[in-house]
Amino acid sequence: MRKRPSTLRSLLSLLIGGVVVTLILFATADGLCRYDISRRLPYYPNAELVSAQSDSFRLRALGNTEMIFSTSDTEEEVRTWYRNLNIEQLNKGILRGLADIQRTIRVSEDGDTIILYYSSCGL
Repeated sequence: MRKRPSTLRSLLSLLIGGVVVTLILFATADGLCRYDISRRLPYYPNAELVSAQSDSFRLRALGNTEMIFSTSDTEEEVRTWYRNLNIEQLNKGILRGLADIQRTIRVSEDGDTIILYYSSCGL
């Protein structure tokens, strides 16, 4: 005669299965967000990170991230680099993605160019 599994064992199996599925979904969403942000908002090549904040586990992934970079390149050089990047992305059809991304460029008091990146991604 075959024994039926206990109710407690069944509930525990369901709970563990639910946690595993949730972790897999979270990791997948986090990876998709990171890929999208990295593809559409690459780092400026000559910039140094000044500060970074995120309300999630890692920068530029699931959740909100704000990063501030500084470069000695002129504001016009930075804008030209991003203008060329935008044209390249338009030609490749990279128009939209999962994340809301924003970029702001300004000149600091000491003459360096400041680049502010903001990304927000949630599925």
